[in-house]
Parts: sequence; C-alpha cells; structure tokens
Amino acid sequence: NIDNYALVSERPHDGDSTYVYADAPNKRDTYALADISLPSGFIVAAVIPYAYARKTAAGIATKLAFALRQNNTDWTGADLNLPSSYQYLSARAPTAPDGSAWTESKVNSCEAGAVGRGDF
Repeated sequence: NIDNYALVSERPHDGDSTYVYADAPNKRDTYALADISLPSGFIVAAVIPYAYARKTAAGIATKLAFALRQNNTDWTGADLNLPSSYQYLSARAPTAPDGSAWTESKVNSCEAGAVGRGDF
C-alpha cells in the first residue's frame, strides 16, 4: 500500500520525482493537518490548503478542487484550471466543512487535499 503523503511532503517540492495524481474525475486524496495550538484570544480566520500542481496533457481541461474533511463532513472548493507547468494553487475556506466557525479542535481534526476534476 502506498503512503500518498510521503509522495507529497517534501519541502521544497521535488517536481516529478514523487507525486500523486488523479486519472479520473472525482478522485479525492486528503491528508491530516499538523496540530496547531492557538495563543489565548486568537482565532482561526480560515484554512488555506495549497498544492504545487500541473496537468500532464496539453489541450485537456484537467482541473483540481481543494478538499477538506472534518469528522466525516466534506467540503470541496471551486474547480481550478491546472496549468501546464508547475504552479502553486490555493483556496480559502473561511468556515469548517460543517459550515461553522473554525476552532483549534476543528483544525486539529481536519484533513486537507484535492479532488481531480474536469476532463482526463
């Protein structure tokens, strides 16, 4: 069994050396977020997942949507067009997947990732 997180956890990224991909629409891949500890009086304004991504076939409308999962509730962001060369993409989620305000415990129980969209 492949550990997808191990394929995308490098800093800095390693381009095409290790990666994950979707070969069909609606394939979802999410990863647990690192726990946070907020100082007293601070709030979480948003969770912003990001990816360093590209499409592999020119002329095909392959897209990516960011995904969050928290306590079996899924949120999927807007479809984003994938560029033909690597670029950073991101989406802002101002509320938790259940529609309520983010809290430290909600972030700590959240997974973030992506969903393949568009044409393949």
